[in-house]
Amino acid sequence: MSKPESRFHWENQTVEKVFFAAGVAHEIRNPLTTLKGFLSLLKSRTTEKDSCRYLEIMSYEIEHMERVTNQFLTVAKPQTVKFEKKNLGFVIRQVASFLYPLATMNNVQILIETESGDPFIECEENYDFIGDRHTRNA
Repeated sequence: MSKPESRFHWENQTVEKVFFAAGVAHEIRNPLTTLKGFLSLLKSRTTEKDSCRYLEIMSYEIEHMERVTNQFLTVAKPQTVKFEKKNLGFVIRQVASFLYPLATMNNVQILIETESGDPFIECEENYDFIGDRHTRNA
């Protein structure tokens, strides 16, 4: 196979993979939307403390699945990365809020100490997903 043919073959495979990833992501998102709706309905009708805790854990996991699915869609629709300045303390608190249900379930307390004048960092808009993945794996 010549170089142009090889490149054409590679590009076709890449396009097929992108369409496949987009299809999978959309097939996952539809049932997730239904689950979120029923979960919201259950939350509004539940008063028992343990049940509410379990529903919060389920909400967290569904949100995590949505973030993973959104990453599939990002792969399917390549875009330029948009960086923006964010306050580091704000980013850390937001990642901690994603982890709160998991920490509660494992009887772990998250303590965050920040100083006034936290530094700003340049980060991608989807930093929450990245921070969540690295923190959970730590």
